[in-house]
Amino acid sequence: MIAQLFPDAVHTVTAAADREPPALLPAEEPCISRAVAKRRREFAAGRACAREALAQLGIHDFPLLVGPDRAPVWPRDIVGSITHCAGFVGVAAARAGGIRGIGVDAEDARPLDPDLVEMICAPRELQWMGTVPPPQHTDWPKLLFSAKEAVYKCIAPRCERFLAFHDVEITFQPAAGRFAVRFPGASPFPPLQHARVEGRFATTAAHVFTGVLLTTESVTQSHQTFQACDAVARRGSREPNVQSDNPL
Repeated sequence: MIAQLFPDAVHTVTAAADREPPALLPAEEPCISRAVAKRRREFAAGRACAREALAQLGIHDFPLLVGPDRAPVWPRDIVGSITHCAGFVGVAAARAGGIRGIGVDAEDARPLDPDLVEMICAPRELQWMGTVPPPQHTDWPKLLFSAKEAVYKCIAPRCERFLAFHDVEITFQPAAGRFAVRFPGASPFPPLQHARVEGRFATTAAHVFTGVLLTTESVTQSHQTFQACDAVARRGSREPNVQSDNPL
């Protein structure tokens, strides 16, 4: 499912989270030595998917360690992201170049806890949600939560400041399965020529999936559509209208 969120240059691997994963590489074991059994399985499943994705990029048996921010430390010149939730593990990875960052997130499809909606959703986003039918299998706040999680994972390695949920605004394009990303305040990362942060989403009866790319050039012809999405987001900002729980 997550393959449809990215261009061909991004390699994706998924697995069922409830299956017994392959063993960790020896260097990865200390990263998770104190974790409970459930967390160890999630971690190992994510690393197994990451090894397969890296093998597709010609990199074999690379131990994916944990950095100071608890995010995976990818090989030099590789960008990637790991997600896991109930029943699902997924990885997206690519060679760095035009693609400067990747974020992928999966969540169960149950609607977001009502007590969290105003914390996650900005006023303009809430207003828009009240005018559009909810997506299949879930609600807009849950999809918005996932999108913001994916944005954070994508830009975190370059981020110069803490990002709260209201520091990111999402404009969905429901018919296209895409969304534009806008930062209402100062840019959270250093200037990059022709930089663009853009996303896609998909839903199933069990899960919602979001994928985000930070690019500095057109990666595929299909991604030109995001230019229109970004323009919509900028117009919307003039008109009335996240730390992740699975960073590894």
